[in-house]
Amino acid sequence: MRDPIRRSVLRLLALSGVAAACPARAQSGSDVKLPHVRLIVPFPESGGADRLGRLLATFLERYLDTTVSVVNVPGMEGITGMDQVAAAAADGRTLGLAVSTPIVSATLLKRARAYDVFRDFDWLGIVGTYAAAMVVSADAPATLAAWIDWARVQRRPLRYATTGAGTAAHFAGEFLRQTADLDLVHEAVPTVAHAYPKLDDRTLVMVFDGVPSAIESSVRTRRIIAVTSLKRHPRLSDVPALGETFPGQSFVVWAGIVAPPQLPAALRARIGRAVAAALNDSLLRTRLAEQGVDIVALTGERAVDFVEQDFIRKAALLAKITTPAR
Repeated sequence: MRDPIRRSVLRLLALSGVAAACPARAQSGSDVKLPHVRLIVPFPESGGADRLGRLLATFLERYLDTTVSVVNVPGMEGITGMDQVAAAAADGRTLGLAVSTPIVSATLLKRARAYDVFRDFDWLGIVGTYAAAMVVSADAPATLAAWIDWARVQRRPLRYATTGAGTAAHFAGEFLRQTADLDLVHEAVPTVAHAYPKLDDRTLVMVFDGVPSAIESSVRTRRIIAVTSLKRHPRLSDVPALGETFPGQSFVVWAGIVAPPQLPAALRARIGRAVAAALNDSLLRTRLAEQGVDIVALTGERAVDFVEQDFIRKAALLAKITTPAR
């Protein structure tokens, strides 16, 4: 990894009141036999993260040649589980499903528990990303570009909802506010189910929702005008992506596989090879696509670079937030 990139991360995170340190470098090592492995999923059973974790565990078992069990550790919107990963012994027995929301929100938004993101975790691989859908009323403009033009002439604060500050959807809304010069006000809701009635009565002008949920919720009174990814979603081929209106821009949830910090070199090499093999397995890729995952499949230094670049963009956005209280 290039030192200028590391320095950029340090400077930009400092603007948000956080300093991140550079990751320790793993050395190559001989193959080792792993004991039983637990994969901590920092969210409850039956949700999207749980389904992803169980799918990954099945393929990691194949390439680690040992049992991999999923352990759900929900709490604090994912932070409790990630804390357990960070504090676990670096003996190869614990891995974690790292979902961007708790990592980004804890680190950049000055939570009571903030991560020193590259020292608290050993980044083994980025699996893929999930886009959000931008849902508006059915009588609103039909495209994102037209909606932005409409929003600019409203001459009033416009409220939009996501499931919390620090989510990818929140960053997408903040990007629109800053880049398109819109008077947008963020409202965090416990679930999107709490937001849709407010969209229907025009208290909100937009709701950010996961694509599957948005499709189910887009009744005749609502429409989806964009997804927050670089390219169109396969289930919404007629809906433009954010990257079409703003080239190169996307705000998506990413998921990866991490280990506790300072894994011994031999363990790091063994687990890293298994993660790489699993992410290159064509059957896993097919199953991920069925779950709505846009496959990224980055390992090693490329996975760390991916995380750094995400922090760079989001730290820069947070540094410019000047939204007054409404």
